[in-house]
Amino acid sequence: MMDEFIQTGETRFALKLVRQGNSFFITGRAGTGKTMLLKKIVSECRARGKNVVVTAPTGVAAKNAEGQTIHSLFRLKTSVFIPNKMRMSYRLDSAREKVVKNLDVLIIDEISMVRDTVIQMNNRT
Repeated sequence: MMDEFIQTGETRFALKLVRQGNSFFITGRAGTGKTMLLKKIVSECRARGKNVVVTAPTGVAAKNAEGQTIHSLFRLKTSVFIPNKMRMSYRLDSAREKVVKNLDVLIIDEISMVRDTVIQMNNRT
């Protein structure tokens, strides 16, 4: 486990994208420092006064990223989704809507583990 953030050309580029307000995707093998970079990004954003939330699809991933689960952030209920059989509709309550609207940066760690139905919930009627 890495104890210190080590800057590389890639990490400097990622931090530059953060400073410019761009969205981007971080990928790499296990143990390459993705979580350390994530924590550096959060630290830098907060130092600049940005409202940042870190989420992840599982409790373990959320804890490692020092964030919360996506279900917790958006107050999603666990449910079964059967394609073409069941429509899921979802609307943020006013308190959660205010939180989301006031976000400057939303980080979703381990996004590859998030089901597409969770991402698409707001598009279902």
